[in-house]
Amino acid sequence: ETLKLDEYVSVTLLSNSHLGGACMVFLSISYDGMQDRNYLFTGDYKHTNRFYKVPKIPGWVFNKKINAIITESTYGYQKSFEIKRNFRDDLEKLLLDDTINTIFIASISQERPLSIFRELYLLQKNNILDEDVEIFYDSPLGIKYYEDIYTKYADFVIPKNLIFLNKKTHDELVLDIQEKPYKKRIVIAASGMLDHGRARDFLKLFIEDSSKAFFITCFTPEGTLANEILNNQSSTIKIDGIIYNICAKFFSTSQFSQHDFSDDLIRFFKKFLFVDNIFINHGSNYAKQCLFEEIKKDEHFKNINVEIMSRDKFIRINSKNEIKIFNSKFNKNSNTNLKRKKQKRTKIYSLSKIYR
Repeated sequence: ETLKLDEYVSVTLLSNSHLGGACMVFLSISYDGMQDRNYLFTGDYKHTNRFYKVPKIPGWVFNKKINAIITESTYGYQKSFEIKRNFRDDLEKLLLDDTINTIFIASISQERPLSIFRELYLLQKNNILDEDVEIFYDSPLGIKYYEDIYTKYADFVIPKNLIFLNKKTHDELVLDIQEKPYKKRIVIAASGMLDHGRARDFLKLFIEDSSKAFFITCFTPEGTLANEILNNQSSTIKIDGIIYNICAKFFSTSQFSQHDFSDDLIRFFKKFLFVDNIFINHGSNYAKQCLFEEIKKDEHFKNINVEIMSRDKFIRINSKNEIKIFNSKFNKNSNTNLKRKKQKRTKIYSLSKIYR
């Protein structure tokens, strides 16, 4: 769909399989007597989706001269064939482990639960997961997505004995877990990064219980609680000011990723016939650097300028396609910050004179 913002600027929303409703933005600027300027913003991008058919990107987009592709790089450090599809195997081990009674699966609310439901359904079908084992879905937002959207998706299956929880039944489940530790159950809850929601509540209640296991199915960037736990070299962790002993078992997988990996992104970029610049954004510094190196070593991109973006700088492209890079206000060495520091020092000095 193309939207005309004014007589010079138009925006076309292009299909994106990252999540239902996700899109890429193709920005076109056109002035009389000047070459058109075209910019593609990928946003969080995935080229396929298991649960619904995504419309193809029209061919004219690939034939346009693109002044810059601004791309994400969440999994820029990993190729698609490197993904370990360990969820089912690890879950089977936990189900067979008599010392584990409750398995908490941390998941984002959007679409990820559908992949988890499917895996549990297949485990039941293969007689690995007993159909009598209760499966609880504890995410108010996720349940709303399920009721309003997901039931319309193709390839949609749910396991038997799936129970949706509300506030009252959530409290009842917590009590049941505490009073009946011998009972096997699976609990799916948000958030996937353990930063908030019911998953975080369960974590604080049961992280010190060795009969519990937590399976993290979400991307865990630096600064998230899930990342801190998975990379923790200590036997304790501080959550909300309280120090907890880590006794529960922790597992993780990236097989459900709703982002393209570095090789997927590079294949996508190669579809565009005329590209001047690729600006790498939205990822850890490590992920951005890895994607940068993968692009630079590919002969296909030898005549394309590639830049890593960050909040410390902004990039300006003029009408002659010349690039200028400036320090932003977040850069410690920017003129703005130096002026602010100088002003601050001046104010402190003048106040000290007054008090003297």
